[in-house]
Amino acid sequence: MSEETTTTAAATESPAAAPAAPDYAAELAALKEQLTVLSAAKAAADEAAEQARRERLSEQERVAEDRKALEAEKAKLKADRRKDALSKLGVIEKAAALAPDVDPSDPSGAKALEDWAKANPEFVRATVPSSTPYDAPKGSNLGKILSGEMKSPIISREGLRKLMGGN
Repeated sequence: MSEETTTTAAATESPAAAPAAPDYAAELAALKEQLTVLSAAKAAADEAAEQARRERLSEQERVAEDRKALEAEKAKLKADRRKDALSKLGVIEKAAALAPDVDPSDPSGAKALEDWAKANPEFVRATVPSSTPYDAPKGSNLGKILSGEMKSPIISREGLRKLMGGN
């Protein structure tokens, strides 16, 4: 019986062969590399398929397709300009759909948007001036610099006016 306990004790003390822990970082790097290679191959295949499709089209069909793409881009740019113009006018975003659908890069379109904003003040945010001009006391050095009576070696009159929020 003593022989059996020694053999089992020896067997529990030194395991025969423990399985090695997998290297997850290396596997992840290999999978990421494989993903980039496959993504590049798919992009190249898609590009080749698009090029082959365009070659099968007649010249008239290609021109029509290019015209559609150009019109879509122009419409997107017009919508962006309109959104920017309405934002500058202070129109609330939810009410922008009610404004006339005109191109603000055209002077008549810009005028139409301005007229609409004036006619519909309930859809326009009250704008708060970003800065108010500072009135310097007349007898102070700051007032003298702003009026041009005195020159400063540190800052110019125009720079000081910009800093103070004036014109």
